[in-house]
Amino acid sequence: MFPLSGGGEEDDDMDFMPSTSSKLASLFGLERRAESGDNTSLLYTAPKQPGTMRRKKGTDSGDDSTGKSGAGSSEKKGMSHINAPKLDLISAKPVTTYKLEKEGYTSKGMLGVAIQGSHHLGIYHLILYDREKLRVTDVKIVPSFQFTVQANNYATFYDEDLQNWSLMFFSSEAAVDFAREVK
Repeated sequence: MFPLSGGGEEDDDMDFMPSTSSKLASLFGLERRAESGDNTSLLYTAPKQPGTMRRKKGTDSGDDSTGKSGAGSSEKKGMSHINAPKLDLISAKPVTTYKLEKEGYTSKGMLGVAIQGSHHLGIYHLILYDREKLRVTDVKIVPSFQFTVQANNYATFYDEDLQNWSLMFFSSEAAVDFAREVK
């Protein structure tokens, strides 16, 4: 099957021995770039720093009653999350959301409500977020935080800007399960 002659094996091995002038790049036609030092395949590109959170369209109302521009506390909240510790997702539920405004509760539509936290650090947050995973509000859960479960699958809470939010869960079990995680 294989010739046992001594000269044949050495001849076959010579076919697989690299010549002194050959380069791996020559197999792919890249030897000119390698010789000129333009080897972009080995360049390191550092990851970009995270930017500030995108604001949802229509949430910046320009000047408010305090005379400040609408870029106030919401942008500060977004910036505070850049260097925040890594928090685990503890619970998340879909809810229909309402915000108490001057004329009464205004529907904010379907949002997600989540609890993120770190048992090790003892830090917990209740977060409302939209379909694009942008935070609508974020409140730190502290001993004085009140999350009140109400009749008909509703629950209410105040965020750090003292805005009242009402959440309608899809079932009473979902409302109670979520409330257990808050406490």
